[in-house]
Amino acid sequence: AWANKMGAVPPPRELANVPDCTAVTSIYECYVSQQVENNGQKATPCCWQRTGWGGDSRKPPCAPRGRLEFGTQSVSDGQCAVERAVYFADWEELPVCVKPCTRPRVEHGVIDGCEDCAPGDPASMCECIVNCSSSHIHFGGGATGSKSCGEDRR
Repeated sequence: AWANKMGAVPPPRELANVPDCTAVTSIYECYVSQQVENNGQKATPCCWQRTGWGGDSRKPPCAPRGRLEFGTQSVSDGQCAVERAVYFADWEELPVCVKPCTRPRVEHGVIDGCEDCAPGDPASMCECIVNCSSSHIHFGGGATGSKSCGEDRR
């Protein structure tokens, strides 16, 4: 009973209070409602039977549990409104995880650090130093020294 076009939908945390289950005409509304009596002292879940209770289509399809004329029919828990038994956790803020940057490759270069760099980290956080090897000199391209990485491109 707890599904819609978008997929599974859990039962509500609390059932909606209605003065009379038999006035409810929607299957969904029936499954999330309870009939309240005696100034809120007693609540009875509403139950749904598409063809009417007791096989009589003239009887309302939604009625309070315990006051139904069943005939040869019986009520299973799947036909009546239920509150959510296990509440969903409200998580505190969760970490954001990203794949680390791919270690740069520089022909004839010396790379120090760069293992813990994440996309968008500034050079001051990345601690990635790229220089030319001692047998080579810098000749064009980007500057040597601290580096940061943007998004990896594949």
